[in-house]
Amino acid sequence: MSALISQTCLSEDSNEEKRGNGLIYAEPRYRTVTRLLSWNVSFIDVVLITSPNGMLGLPFLTRKKGFTAKVYATKAASRIGQLMMEDLVYMHKEFRQFYGPESDEPIWMKWDRLEMLPLELKKTVFGADGTDFGCWMPLYSAADVKACMLKVKSLNYAEEICYNGIVIAKPLPSGLEIGSCNWRINGPRGNIAYISNFSSLNALEQVGNDEDRSGLANYLSNSSSADVNSETRSALLSTDEYLEEIDKLDFICSCSMDSIKAGGSILIPTGRLGIILQLLERFELHLTSENMKVPIFVISSVAEELMTFTSIIPEWLGQQCQDRLYSEKPSLFTHTEMLKDGRLYLFPAIHSVELLKIWQEPCIVFCPHWSLRLGPVTHLLRRWRGDQNSLLVIEEGVDANLVLLPFKPIAMKVLQCSFLSGMQLKKSLLLMKILQPKHVLFPEIFRRCVDTLKVSLSSSFYQENETLHIPHTEDSSRLHIDMDLARQIKYTKFEEQNVDISRLKGKLTVEHGRYKAVR
Repeated sequence: MSALISQTCLSEDSNEEKRGNGLIYAEPRYRTVTRLLSWNVSFIDVVLITSPNGMLGLPFLTRKKGFTAKVYATKAASRIGQLMMEDLVYMHKEFRQFYGPESDEPIWMKWDRLEMLPLELKKTVFGADGTDFGCWMPLYSAADVKACMLKVKSLNYAEEICYNGIVIAKPLPSGLEIGSCNWRINGPRGNIAYISNFSSLNALEQVGNDEDRSGLANYLSNSSSADVNSETRSALLSTDEYLEEIDKLDFICSCSMDSIKAGGSILIPTGRLGIILQLLERFELHLTSENMKVPIFVISSVAEELMTFTSIIPEWLGQQCQDRLYSEKPSLFTHTEMLKDGRLYLFPAIHSVELLKIWQEPCIVFCPHWSLRLGPVTHLLRRWRGDQNSLLVIEEGVDANLVLLPFKPIAMKVLQCSFLSGMQLKKSLLLMKILQPKHVLFPEIFRRCVDTLKVSLSSSFYQENETLHIPHTEDSSRLHIDMDLARQIKYTKFEEQNVDISRLKGKLTVEHGRYKAVR
């Protein structure tokens, strides 16, 4: 469901509009999938959520008339997703309190105003093929969130659910974020594994240079699962990606230390709890090594409750942290000690009285929203944008020039980087070679890479707003026959076809994902 929200929010403030820079003065809207309004949602039977972020687009779907599908998510994903949605609704409420409400048909959506938009913004509004204009929707309400959550069934990890007696689904921890999971789906005509722990950034670059690609292509084409050697298995278990990620985080911290020494503050707009926790660990190490005492603030209406999940959901932890959790050691995470020692502070809003009492600069601030159009980040950007010693850290995938337009001229430093978001393609292909699935579905973004590597697996490619028919992985279905009924079977053998057949009279049922014949 994460595809229901694009990485573009449309908004702007009145001062910027008066400058004539072409930005839109309106409450942010969200791009849903193409033709969502024309979907017949009554045809949807089941919705499986893989991560808390995947919850963010769910109310756009569940509020549609005729939606009766079953929605399943892990308990942690369900609760954290709800908190994230409520936080987003709160930020919109704050926006309307500051700028005032807008009409159902905003002025910027009139054709004469659209013609005045810069080319870059027109591409965002209309999309590459010009079909996205009708996809922009206002955010859902608090009532929509509440109604949505009533339709979500929360599951424990490894808890099975059976839909209609035919399909059995089970969430298994993916290790990517708190509450994230992979899904195993079993049915009478085949089994499906949905892997959510997957990185889609720079797919072709993930497999290295031309020589690396050639070697990997040769291995994938000529070896079987039995040929997998210890070196390949070691590659699958390698922590190189994690170490590269740590180096990246250390680089962010190093740049931050330089800014702090010069008297500047650090602003990191993100709502990804996993990234926040990792950066807190690295910041603590760097601050200690530099013998610096700088306050760190996490400002969000749901910050405190989000942090509580770090110590009660063990499935997302690595083995070392799990051992520490079960041993009840007090210092499971660095941030828990930082909270006790007064080095880390959690506040629901930037105008909190307690925050104003202890506020000091330079400081490090984590807060929403990544779009730089909502929440505490807008206030802090206006405060620090003229400070050349301050640093703004934003994720790749966002057009930095576009999102920073309302704050120009901007003197503060901007560091844009990507964070590890799952298993990389090279490792996943090696895994596929071992597992030997009968069919693999890849995102369309991987087509060029898979074609380049000449992957011999039977595969299809899926993309947004397209229905893909998955071939049956089994030629026939298994039938479980009741013992009393089985005793009545008398086989007739056909020698030429080498087949035994029998006529059987009974009742055919589907139970727990299996066909069953009973009297």
